[in-house]
Amino acid sequence: MAPVTVVISQSMYFPWVGLLEQVRLADVFVHYDDVQFARGFLNRVQIKTKDGPCWMTVPTRDRYRGQTIDEVLIDDSKAWRDDHRNQISLALRGAPFLDDALGLMDAVFDVPAVTLADISRASVRALARYFELDAETEFLNSRDMGTPGASSQRLKDLTLAAGGDVYLTGHGARNYLEHNRAAVEAHPMSSRITMLQGSSIDDDIASQVRNFASGYERVLVCLDSNHTHDHVLAELEAYGPLVTPGSYCIVMDTIVEDMPTSMFPDRPWGPGDNPKTAVHKWVDTRDDFEIDRAMDAKLQISVTPEGFLRRK
Repeated sequence: MAPVTVVISQSMYFPWVGLLEQVRLADVFVHYDDVQFARGFLNRVQIKTKDGPCWMTVPTRDRYRGQTIDEVLIDDSKAWRDDHRNQISLALRGAPFLDDALGLMDAVFDVPAVTLADISRASVRALARYFELDAETEFLNSRDMGTPGASSQRLKDLTLAAGGDVYLTGHGARNYLEHNRAAVEAHPMSSRITMLQGSSIDDDIASQVRNFASGYERVLVCLDSNHTHDHVLAELEAYGPLVTPGSYCIVMDTIVEDMPTSMFPDRPWGPGDNPKTAVHKWVDTRDDFEIDRAMDAKLQISVTPEGFLRRK
């Protein structure tokens, strides 16, 4: 008997192609929507237009802290469905599959939807049907499965409740599942945090971050992961340009350059190969960033000397 593969994912409004690939691979797809809503890609999607990227956002109302995705109410006081349809019509004008795209949107909008989960699930399933990815996929809702709990243990319980033998997730999550997620989700400010799973220098993760940051007037970037020169340099190249003028890219642990080699016996970084060496390499190639050394004078104790990079 073939193993049963289970995918567990929060529903997204007209999701990115990676989620559709997971639908294709899944025997059972669990809409994981009884978890806390966080601002991000759950109720919005970015499209390309002749004037640049543009967001289509499902408006919500009566929000409160701790609200789950399937509790978030859609604000139908606004004609957002017509707006989204018009945006697609303009963005794809003259494209060969415009009618298909509009037909997909109409099919989704015809589904009665009160909550964000309702409209997002409808969009996931409509796309899966259109691309013929769901012929053998069963769709379930996590709230209906009688599996309380949180974090990795709940994912395991949901997989077993769905009759699964294999839990399939994005490649970036394989070492991340437990991590500090439970603590972050329990924090009072968790509603202001959007977590993306994966390597910070993965092209897909960087693309998601760029899309997320594109709608903001003021962006500050903080880099604090793998501290090798090459990794930090790749992060700077990926995320440095997101910083808005007058704001900062803060590169943590530049102090590694000033510490003895013996401090890092089990790490791939050390003096000569660390965040500070990457900072100097990157700043030397940029006319629009400078090291704000005044910050070092203001901080009595810091692990980030010469790590505050100010965009001019």
